[in-house]
Amino acid sequence: MKKIKKITKKRPEDIYQLTQNVLDEKSDLASSLLFLAYTKNIIWKMPSYIQEGLEWLQIQKQQ
Repeated sequence: MKKIKKITKKRPEDIYQLTQNVLDEKSDLASSLLFLAYTKNIIWKMPSYIQEGLEWLQIQKQQ
């Protein structure tokens, strides 16, 4: 994350602009969320289409 000081406790009016100011890449956000989930033992409920896609990729990798 860059410019982390731009994050405040106050809810931003434009979350899109905030993420553009704070993150270098979209993958930074994804990585940050994955790290947070892993370190805080958070279990996500992902959409079924993502679950199905991940299962399909796993099968393709095994073939």
